[in-house]
Amino acid sequence: MRILHIVRHGKSSWDYPGIDDLDRPLIDRGIKNAIATANYLLETYGKPDLIISSPAIRALHTAMLIARTCNVPYGKVIIDERIYDNYSSSIIEVVEEMPANYESMVVVGHNPMLTELCNLFLPDYLENLPTAGMVSLSFDVNEWTIVNHQPVASKVFFPRKE
Repeated sequence: MRILHIVRHGKSSWDYPGIDDLDRPLIDRGIKNAIATANYLLETYGKPDLIISSPAIRALHTAMLIARTCNVPYGKVIIDERIYDNYSSSIIEVVEEMPANYESMVVVGHNPMLTELCNLFLPDYLENLPTAGMVSLSFDVNEWTIVNHQPVASKVFFPRKE
Protein backbone atom coordinates (compact mmCIF):
# COMPACT_ATOMS: atom_id res chain seq x y z
CA MET A 1 0.00 0.00 0.00
CA ARG A 2 1.20 3.51 -0.84
CA ILE A 3 -0.46 6.67 0.47
CA LEU A 4 -0.06 9.98 -1.34
CA HIS A 5 -1.13 13.12 0.52
CA ILE A 6 -1.64 16.11 -1.77
CA VAL A 7 -1.54 19.40 0.16
CA ARG A 8 -2.04 22.89 -1.17
CA HIS A 9 0.13 25.49 0.57
CA GLY A 10 -1.44 27.59 3.32
CA LYS A 11 -3.05 30.96 2.68
CA SER A 12 -0.44 33.42 1.51
CA SER A 13 -0.14 37.18 1.25
CA TRP A 14 -0.40 39.39 -1.81
CA ASP A 15 0.54 42.44 0.29
CA TYR A 16 4.10 42.72 -0.99
CA PRO A 17 4.03 44.36 -4.41
CA GLY A 18 7.21 43.92 -6.31
CA ILE A 19 8.30 40.62 -4.77
CA ASP A 20 8.51 37.54 -6.91
CA ASP A 21 5.67 35.00 -6.73
CA LEU A 22 8.15 32.44 -5.37
CA ASP A 23 8.77 34.67 -2.35
CA ARG A 24 5.19 35.30 -1.16
CA PRO A 25 4.87 34.36 2.55
CA LEU A 26 2.11 32.65 4.49
CA ILE A 27 -0.26 34.76 6.56
CA ASP A 28 -1.25 33.84 10.13
CA ARG A 29 -4.34 31.94 8.97
CA GLY A 30 -2.18 30.02 6.51
CA ILE A 31 0.16 28.96 9.30
CA LYS A 32 -2.71 27.92 11.60
CA ASN A 33 -4.49 25.97 8.88
CA ALA A 34 -1.28 24.23 7.74
CA ILE A 35 -0.72 23.08 11.33
CA ALA A 36 -4.35 21.91 11.54
CA THR A 37 -3.86 19.89 8.36
CA ALA A 38 -0.60 18.45 9.70
CA ASN A 39 -2.30 17.44 12.96
CA TYR A 40 -5.10 15.74 11.01
CA LEU A 41 -2.53 13.95 8.86
CA LEU A 42 -0.63 12.71 11.90
CA GLU A 43 -3.76 11.63 13.82
CA THR A 44 -5.37 9.91 10.82
CA TYR A 45 -2.42 8.38 8.95
CA GLY A 46 0.63 8.67 11.18
CA LYS A 47 3.97 10.19 10.27
CA PRO A 48 4.65 10.37 6.52
CA ASP A 49 7.97 8.99 5.27
CA LEU A 50 8.76 11.89 2.96
CA ILE A 51 7.62 15.41 2.09
CA ILE A 52 8.19 16.91 -1.37
CA SER A 53 7.64 20.64 -1.77
CA SER A 54 7.58 23.30 -4.40
CA PRO A 55 10.43 25.80 -3.96
CA ALA A 56 7.95 28.66 -3.37
CA ILE A 57 8.30 30.08 0.15
CA ARG A 58 4.59 29.57 0.96
CA ALA A 59 4.77 25.89 -0.05
CA LEU A 60 8.10 25.29 1.65
CA HIS A 61 6.85 26.95 4.87
CA THR A 62 3.77 24.70 4.75
CA ALA A 63 5.99 21.65 4.20
CA MET A 64 8.20 22.57 7.15
CA LEU A 65 5.16 23.05 9.41
CA ILE A 66 3.98 19.57 8.40
CA ALA A 67 7.46 18.15 9.01
CA ARG A 68 7.73 19.70 12.46
CA THR A 69 4.19 18.74 13.49
CA CYS A 70 4.59 15.15 12.25
CA ASN A 71 8.19 14.74 13.48
CA VAL A 72 9.51 14.13 9.96
CA PRO A 73 13.29 14.77 9.89
CA TYR A 74 14.11 17.84 7.83
CA GLY A 75 16.40 15.66 5.71
CA LYS A 76 13.22 13.94 4.48
CA VAL A 77 11.88 17.22 3.04
CA ILE A 78 12.76 17.49 -0.64
CA ILE A 79 12.40 20.62 -2.75
CA ASP A 80 11.59 19.91 -6.38
CA GLU A 81 11.08 22.70 -8.91
CA ARG A 82 8.72 20.52 -10.93
CA ILE A 83 6.13 20.91 -8.17
CA TYR A 84 5.99 24.61 -9.06
CA ASP A 85 5.36 23.69 -12.69
CA ASN A 86 1.90 24.01 -14.25
CA TYR A 87 1.29 20.34 -15.07
CA SER A 88 -0.11 17.56 -12.91
CA SER A 89 1.96 15.14 -15.01
CA SER A 90 5.09 16.77 -13.54
CA ILE A 91 3.96 15.87 -10.04
CA ILE A 92 3.17 12.30 -11.08
CA GLU A 93 6.68 12.10 -12.57
CA VAL A 94 8.20 13.27 -9.26
CA VAL A 95 6.11 10.81 -7.23
CA GLU A 96 6.90 7.87 -9.49
CA GLU A 97 10.65 8.53 -9.11
CA MET A 98 10.50 7.93 -5.36
CA PRO A 99 11.95 4.69 -3.95
CA ALA A 100 9.55 1.89 -3.04
CA ASN A 101 10.72 1.88 0.59
CA TYR A 102 8.69 5.08 1.19
CA GLU A 103 5.13 4.00 1.94
CA SER A 104 3.62 7.44 2.44
CA MET A 105 4.52 10.87 1.17
CA VAL A 106 3.20 14.40 1.15
CA VAL A 107 3.39 16.65 -1.89
CA VAL A 108 2.98 20.38 -1.15
CA GLY A 109 2.25 22.60 -4.11
CA HIS A 110 -0.13 24.95 -5.88
CA ASN A 111 -3.38 25.28 -7.74
CA PRO A 112 -4.64 24.80 -10.35
CA MET A 113 -2.42 21.78 -10.92
CA LEU A 114 -3.09 20.17 -7.53
CA THR A 115 -6.84 20.25 -8.08
CA GLU A 116 -6.25 18.81 -11.55
CA LEU A 117 -4.07 16.06 -10.06
CA CYS A 118 -6.71 15.20 -7.44
CA ASN A 119 -9.39 14.95 -10.11
CA LEU A 120 -7.34 12.34 -11.97
CA PHE A 121 -7.85 10.02 -8.99
CA LEU A 122 -10.89 11.10 -6.94
CA PRO A 123 -14.22 9.36 -7.55
CA ASP A 124 -16.10 12.68 -7.17
CA TYR A 125 -15.12 15.90 -8.92
CA LEU A 126 -13.30 18.40 -6.71
CA GLU A 127 -13.98 21.94 -7.81
CA ASN A 128 -11.09 23.48 -5.89
CA LEU A 129 -8.48 22.27 -3.40
CA PRO A 130 -8.47 25.17 -0.93
CA THR A 131 -5.38 26.52 0.78
CA ALA A 132 -4.04 24.04 3.36
CA GLY A 133 -6.52 21.48 2.01
CA MET A 134 -5.40 17.88 1.70
CA VAL A 135 -6.44 14.92 -0.43
CA SER A 136 -5.14 11.51 0.68
CA LEU A 137 -5.05 8.71 -1.87
CA SER A 138 -4.32 5.08 -0.95
CA PHE A 139 -2.99 2.90 -3.75
CA ASP A 140 -2.71 -0.89 -3.60
CA VAL A 141 0.72 -0.97 -5.27
CA ASN A 142 4.21 -2.02 -4.17
CA GLU A 143 5.97 0.89 -5.86
CA TRP A 144 5.03 4.48 -6.67
CA THR A 145 3.70 3.60 -10.13
CA ILE A 146 0.35 5.31 -9.73
CA VAL A 147 -0.36 6.70 -13.18
CA ASN A 148 -2.32 3.66 -14.37
CA HIS A 149 -3.97 2.86 -11.04
CA GLN A 150 -6.99 4.12 -9.21
CA PRO A 151 -6.80 4.51 -5.44
CA VAL A 152 -8.54 1.95 -3.26
CA ALA A 153 -9.42 4.73 -0.81
CA SER A 154 -9.48 8.50 -0.78
CA LYS A 155 -10.15 11.12 1.84
CA VAL A 156 -10.48 14.89 1.62
CA PHE A 157 -9.67 17.27 4.49
CA PHE A 158 -10.22 21.02 4.50
CA PRO A 159 -9.22 22.99 7.62
CA ARG A 160 -11.78 25.40 8.97
CA LYS A 161 -11.26 29.02 8.09
CA GLU A 162 -10.38 31.10 11.12
